[in-house]
Amino acid sequence: MRLGALVEPGTRLGIVSDPLGDADYNVTSEIAGIVIGRSNLPVVNQGDGLFNIARVSDPNSALEAVDIFRDDRETDPRVAGE
Repeated sequence: MRLGALVEPGTRLGIVSDPLGDADYNVTSEIAGIVIGRSNLPVVNQGDGLFNIARVSDPNSALEAVDIFRDDRETDPRVAGE
């Protein structure tokens, strides 16, 4: 799931597999909001936080603000090398 994505309860955020790849587990959102963070670690344990979802009163307005921030960040030469 990309950062800035709008999610609803039940939206699939990703899949976690067991170490041998025998079983896959869907990771779903429990709330409506916007994805503002995610873990990129290759190994996770039960109870680890995998996604940060911001609850907002108006998701569409917040999504517009995230898009503006992302556009500004991508065009700012000071952060282009990050």
